[in-house]
Amino acid sequence: DKHFQESYYLREERATMEEAFIKTGLLDEYPYINNHTVVIGKKNSNLYDLIKALRTKHLGQMRYIVLLYVDPIPYELWHRISIFEGLLIVRGSPLEENTLRRVGIFRAKKVIVLADGSQPHGASSNKIGLEALVDSDAIFSYQCVKRMNPS
Repeated sequence: DKHFQESYYLREERATMEEAFIKTGLLDEYPYINNHTVVIGKKNSNLYDLIKALRTKHLGQMRYIVLLYVDPIPYELWHRISIFEGLLIVRGSPLEENTLRRVGIFRAKKVIVLADGSQPHGASSNKIGLEALVDSDAIFSYQCVKRMNPS
């Protein structure tokens, strides 16, 4: 609707994943991008809401968002978020320094680390331990990012 179009940075046409995919590194393919936001996560059903919030025009100048995911982003999720302007994708592990270099971690203004959010299946007696393991990836990712970009 008109309010949505006036309030958010939107594309004229949806981007394909191939268009948004960074094959080598952000600095190689988009050397002019800096002060961007890196979102580190797994398959997350709330990613649309996060991207939508980051794409509101009242935040001021649009900044690129680089999505760092280990697994491919599901088509249905990409279809929902691909209407927003300035989204790029890097596949790789946030626990590897080379991957963090590929997302331009040294030039990033913000990094958002998302926990898995999926509830582990199994016996209830193991639930607390499994929930801690779910968050461990997010914690280790944060530590790697902080080590490479302390600001």
